[in-house]
Order: sequence, then C-alpha cells, then structure tokens
Amino acid sequence: MTMYTRQTDTWRAPWQKAARILLACILLLATGSVAQPFTDANLKTPVQEQKDTLVVGSEQDYPPFATGLTDDDAGGFTVDLWRAVAAETGLKYTLRVLPFHKLLEEFRRGEIDVLINLAQSDERHRFADFTVPHVVVHGAIFVRKSQPGIHTEADLANKSIIVLNADLAHDYALTQGWGKHLVLVNTAADGMRLLASGKHDALLLSKLVGIQTLQALDLKNIVALKTPVGFSQKFAFAVHEGQSELLGRLNEGMTITRLNGSYNSLYEKWFSLYEEKEVGLRDVLKYLAPVILIFTGLLGHFYYRRQLERKQAEKIQQESRQLLDSIIENIPDMIFVKQASDLRFKLFNRAGEILLGRGRETLLGLNDYDLFPREQADFFTEKDRVTLTQNQVMDIDEESIETPSGTRILHTKKLVLRDENGLPQYLLGISEDITDRKLAETKLLTLSTAIEQSPVSIVITDIDANIKYVNPRFTEVTGYDSDEVVGHNPRILQSGLTPEATYLELWDKITQGNVWHGELINKRKNGDIYWEEAYISPVKNKQDVLTHYVAAKIDITLRKHGEAALKESESRFRFMLENSPIAVRITNIANSSVVFANQSYAELLGCEPDKVFGINPLQYYAHPQDYTEVKERLNMGERITNKLVELIIPNSHSTPKWALASYLQLEYQGEPAIMGWFYDITDRRAMEVKIQHLAHYDPLTDLPNRTLFTDRLQQALSVARRDKGRLALMFIDLDKFKPINDTHGHQTGDLVLKEVARRIEACLRESDTVARIGGDEFVVLLHTIETEHDALVVAEKIRVTLNQTMELADLKLDISSSTGVVIYPEHGTDEKQLIRNADTAMYYAKSGGRDNVQMYRADMQGMS
Repeated sequence: MTMYTRQTDTWRAPWQKAARILLACILLLATGSVAQPFTDANLKTPVQEQKDTLVVGSEQDYPPFATGLTDDDAGGFTVDLWRAVAAETGLKYTLRVLPFHKLLEEFRRGEIDVLINLAQSDERHRFADFTVPHVVVHGAIFVRKSQPGIHTEADLANKSIIVLNADLAHDYALTQGWGKHLVLVNTAADGMRLLASGKHDALLLSKLVGIQTLQALDLKNIVALKTPVGFSQKFAFAVHEGQSELLGRLNEGMTITRLNGSYNSLYEKWFSLYEEKEVGLRDVLKYLAPVILIFTGLLGHFYYRRQLERKQAEKIQQESRQLLDSIIENIPDMIFVKQASDLRFKLFNRAGEILLGRGRETLLGLNDYDLFPREQADFFTEKDRVTLTQNQVMDIDEESIETPSGTRILHTKKLVLRDENGLPQYLLGISEDITDRKLAETKLLTLSTAIEQSPVSIVITDIDANIKYVNPRFTEVTGYDSDEVVGHNPRILQSGLTPEATYLELWDKITQGNVWHGELINKRKNGDIYWEEAYISPVKNKQDVLTHYVAAKIDITLRKHGEAALKESESRFRFMLENSPIAVRITNIANSSVVFANQSYAELLGCEPDKVFGINPLQYYAHPQDYTEVKERLNMGERITNKLVELIIPNSHSTPKWALASYLQLEYQGEPAIMGWFYDITDRRAMEVKIQHLAHYDPLTDLPNRTLFTDRLQQALSVARRDKGRLALMFIDLDKFKPINDTHGHQTGDLVLKEVARRIEACLRESDTVARIGGDEFVVLLHTIETEHDALVVAEKIRVTLNQTMELADLKLDISSSTGVVIYPEHGTDEKQLIRNADTAMYYAKSGGRDNVQMYRADMQGMS
C-alpha cells in the first residue's frame, strides 16, 4: 500500500491529454458542479450569500499539505493550490492559520468560510460540502523502533495512542473503542516529539505527513509500520453546507489548474520526494516496441478467429460472476473465506463489514487472533481445524464475537473447499447473526417465568372470551385448577353482586381497543365472595387485528374490608371531632387552607363555621411565626402539645383569644394535613394577667407598688454603677391629707390620691418612675441626672403642681407636699442607704414647716 494516491493519473504521454480533460469533467459532474457561467438561472436558492472576502482556514504544521504556524508564514501544497484556484476564479480571501481542532470549531460556528485541507467522512458531510478530492492519503501506525508488542492495528487495544485533535485518525480511533487511551496533540510535530521522548505507545497519523515530519525533525528512532490501517483521508476543499455557488467556483478553479498544469507543478513540488516511482509508458515502449510489433502480427490472426466465441464465453462468464458476486454481497449473513494453510481471511462480504464494523480492506490478511480476544480466537481456530479434517459441514449453533456494537451471537456453518488434488485450499464460512432472536427468546422466557410466578392473577381469553390460559396465582385465589376453567367463559366467577353497568362499561372499553380498569365482586370455587381489582386489555397482532384479551387481577378483599372498617372508624372519629367542646381544625399542607373545622373552633374565633373553610389559618395568629414554627417542627417528626398561642380575627376590633394548642401531622382525605386542638384559656389568661398586675401595681392609682419600685431601683443602681452615672430618689409625703379623708370621706381621699399620682407622672420623663408605697406616701426615681440642681428642679416642679387647687366631685381642695431628695452616689451607694436618707430628708422638710423640698445633708441624721 502506498503512502498516498494522486487524485489524477500521471498523464505522461501527449495522447493522454484528452483523458485528463474528460476525467476532470467527470469529477465535476460527480459533484453536480460543472464549470459554467454563474448566473441566477444556474443556481437553486443558495442557503447563504457568498462574502466579498472569504476567511480561509489552514492548519498549523501539517507537512507537506500545510506548513507554518502563523497567517504570515503559511505554506504547503494545499495553501499553494488554494492560491492558484483563487487566482483562477477571482476569489478574495484572508488566510487564518490555527491548530486543526480550533479551525474545525470556528468553521462549524461560521467564523471560517473555507477549510482547504479537510478529510471527507460521513459525519463531516452533515455540516460541510466538499470539492473533488485533491489528494488521498493513507493512514499509518508510527512506533519507536524499540517498541515491543505492536505489529498490527489489533495490537493498539488498551495502548496509549497519540492522535491529532479532531483529525480523521482521531475519529477513527473513537469508533474502534480506544477513546479512553487517546492523547490529543495540536500538530504532527508535537505528536512525534512526544512519541520520541518515550511517552505513550504509538501515533496514529497520515503516513505521508508522518514521514515528512520525521525528516523535518530528524528523528531516527521512529518508524511507520507496514501493516495497513483502517482509514484513509480524502483531502478536499470544504465549504458550509448549501454554499452551492462557492462550491461550483472552487470545482471550476480545480479543473482549470489541472488543465493548465498548475496542479501538476504543485504536486511535483511538494510530493515528488515521497512518490513511489513507476516505470512510465515511454520507458516500456522504448525497449519493447520491436517485440510488440512482431507479436502483434501473430496475435492479430488468432485474435480475429476467436473474437466472436471468446466474447460470447466472456459474456456468459461475466453474467454468472456478477450474479454470484451480487448474491454473496447482498446476502444478509456474513460470508467469509480463509486460506486453509494459515487461516487468514481472503474474502468478506458487505454483511461481514457491517457486523465487524470495519472495511474489508482492513480485514483481509488478518486471522482470528488479530480481530478477537484470545479465548474467542482459540475457539474459532479449533473449529476451523476440525472442519479442515472432515468432509462435512461444521454446524456451530451458537458462538459469540466481540464487535464495535457489542457482543453478538452467531449461528455459523463452515465447509472446506478443496483443490483439484483434493487437498484443503480454502475454508468457507457463513454466519447468521441470531443475537436479536436469542434476545427475543430470552425475553419471552423471562416474561413467561414472570407470568407463572406473578403475585397477580393472569387470565388470557380468545376474542369470544373463552379462557385459554390462567397462571398459578389464579388457582390460589379462585380455587379453580387450570383444566377446570380453560375453554370456559370467565362468567363462572360471577357472584351476581357486581353491578350490570360495570360489565357494560368493561365490554364497551375493550371492544373499542382500550384498557378497562375497575373492581369486580366475584365468587370463589368454595362459594366465598371476594373483591378483585382488574386491568383488562385487548391484544392485537402486527396487522392490528384483535386476537386475545389479557386480564391482570389483584385480590383486594382484605383491602376492601380494611377500607370499610376505616370508613366506619373515620365516621366515628369525625362525629367526635365535630361535637368536641375543644376547638379542632385540620389544614391541608399543600395549599395551606382549612379543610375541616368544628363548631367550637368557629366559636373560638367568633365567626360562622363556613367562614373558616378554605382560609389560610396563618391570618388568625397574632404572631405568624408561631404557626411557621409549628409546621417546621412537625416536618421534623415532632408532636407539639400545649403551645400558648394568641389568636385574632383580621379586620376586627374584638379582643384577641388565647389558647393552648396541640398539633399533629396526619393524612386527611388522602393528603398530608395538620390537625390542631385549641383549648380556650382567654378568661384564665386575663385573670393571670390581672393577678400579675396586682402583684406589682397599686390597685388605686395603678402606680408601681413598693415591690416593683424596689426592683426598678436595683436595676437603676446597677446601670449607674456600670456607667458611673448619677440618679436621684425622692420621698414625697402629702401634707394634711388626713383631715381631707376624715372630713370628706375615703372616696374623696381616693380621688385626691389618684389626682396626685396623675400630676406627679405629668412632671416626669417616660424613663422615670413614680410609685405609691404607703397611704399618702409616694417615691420618685430619676434615672441619669447630671447635677443635684436637676433633681431639685424636678422636685420643685412637683411641689408647685401639687399646690394647685383640685376640683374633685364638686369640691375645691388644696393640698401641699413635703419632699426629701437624695443623690447617688453622694448620699448613698446602695438601696437601703438611699431610701433611709431620702426618708430622713422628707421628715426634715415636714419639721421645717411642710410644703418644701429638702436635699439630704449629713447633719440631718436622727431626724426621722
């Protein structure tokens, strides 16, 4: 096999010029692009319009087709050929030089208009149209001279193989299942250097490109194997699919370069160094002309006499041979012939190519060990040797082979073909692919086993509803053996309890070619009633003709009993819920709406029962996070009991309700739901709040009492100590309050105390505190003051306010107050000391004539 094939003959004699012209025209006709003027009348609606300036892609460093690494230094056979074609057709262009896989990517994205060196393949024909090929290059396997174990393509399995990214060799390697072991490079030089460095096992590449790259790199330790490989590359110019006008112009330019000698000149320039020279016609004629003349005269006489009879014999022989070749080529079974001496393949038909996933040119000359795993090859070889020793057909029912499409099962017959001496010359084999049949048999066996062992009753009837088959489960359920029901109608199972309308619906469905699904109430052989869930389907053959009915039936008697018991239980449970004095609500989780609520729940919310259905209960929570938390906890599998929740009615001025709620996640009407129980504790909650208030507030004035005041004083002292701040404490005692009480009664006295509380509060900041700690005694806490003067200003303001006449219950009353003031930390550093000193200052104010304010001093000790 040569490295490459020139796409035209060498045309070494002048008389062959006409053949050159004819061949070029035939090539153009083969592509549908005969050179002619390009007018609208010649075109069939092009897919794309041609650009003024084409972007032309050439790959990097792929000698001799493409040399150079940049747009500026691009060269090589296809670059020079493109320039010649473009010059002849007047095409404007710019060259773009990139690694091949990037060129292919940009071409497929539409960024490149023409690829000038793209090998044809079925896959590439899907996105590109090709000109007449300009060169055909055969592939080769390159290895290091010291590399053991690689002699043929079959040895590449599980080897580390270098290929050019996106090259046709790359595609071929993927089809052979070598994808996991491929190493991708951008240029042939990169691949050769990588192989020469001792890394990886082989390089799969165009033989011509590989040899020139080896010479350019001066690598001596790499050789190309002489064994053939399964791919060759037909290089051509490629345009986008549908660019018929551009394709025609390129084919026209190719024809012109062939006719004017440009193609031959470029071919000789780039390929003459590698071409395998043959003896030319002129050389032969030079030496053999005299002999030819003599023999021509002698042969002419005999030729004329035998012309007619030979033509007739040749015609008969040719017709017979064509018939035999056609039969061999088109028979669906694989036919192969092996040489008897070494069991190497001599012939394969098309079915063999398809089955093995390889071209026959790559198969011929190989043996079973080149194609199959050793264990399979041993089996085939042993059968071949036995066949060669006997005079009868070797029939092998089943044998497995590994192919690119997976393991296939063959039925093979082998026969020895002998020569005229009776010695084995060839071995003929015919293999039928029975994989699909075996799979069908296995599937049928599996299906049969599944039906026989199915936990579901299976009944098959003919179109007249006569039973043809029942499985063992049918016998278990009904009590009837197979021979008791086969040939009978399934009505022997009827109990009379299934509504007649059910049977009418059943037959209406299945006679129209549809599947019926429903429930039947039937009777066992012993008379027991049982329920069945049935699926009955019509069965049609390939001609769409009804042939049988198949029924799959499940005994659901226990389920029906359970459903009845559950229905009764649900009825009782619903009665309990609806009449429970505790509020109950069920909410569908999927749409967050109320699907059940009893009367107590509606009363809890103060609305009609029908007003809560279909409503998202979240709006009834004063604090929505309470319900959100409930759903999250239930989702984690928790149960929630006695959770205190505050309920409200939106857009209502009614008092909020308090309840202790318990929640449980369950299924309601077949869907996930949340059930909530709500125990109304609104009254109890109000009483608890009231009791809590009374424990800390004066019931008459609603001011903090001594307990709450003491707590606030302790907190204020803690803050003052931390912040190194100051606070003031005032003791206020009403002057001559007892005479008002005695004269006007306790009710008037209570009114006076309430008014005093109101007036003192009006003089303070929100952060300050006033408390009633005795009958007519009040205490004031001023948080965060700057100076003693600030405290005295507030105290004086209170005194003046209290001095103003009170008009209460048609009475005008006057009252005054005596106030003692202390400052923290000047007059005390703890609660007791401050209270004692404030009380002392207050008594000092009373003893000083009442109606005045006194700041504590150390010399006041002993006054209280």
